Amino acid sequence: AGVASFDLNAAVDDAFGVQIALVKLKGLVVYNQSVTVGENLILAGNFCSVRLGLVDHSIGPGSFFSIVNPTGFTVTNSSADAITITNNNAGSVTYDILFWGNTS
Repeated sequence: AGVASFDLNAAVDDAFGVQIALVKLKGLVVYNQSVTVGENLILAGNFCSVRLGLVDHSIGPGSFFSIVNPTGFTVTNSSADAITITNNNAGSVTYDILFWGNTS
């Protein structure tokens, strides 16, 4: 099992390697590339629970989670800024994550 954490308000690099701090998250897509039954990813973190109402949301093999909000979900430092993805088994699971928003 492993956990990847994304702090949306700090320490996130954009596609060009420049560190950014989001104030609004406008979209999130997570795709579980696994094809093996039982290799689920768990989407969690304080941003997910506070802004999206998600607690330990499971993403099964070959499945994806997506949400888009054109006006954006507010990213709040320390209380609603973290997204975590947890692999719930002993092996490794490959996934794609894409998120976008505003820095001001």
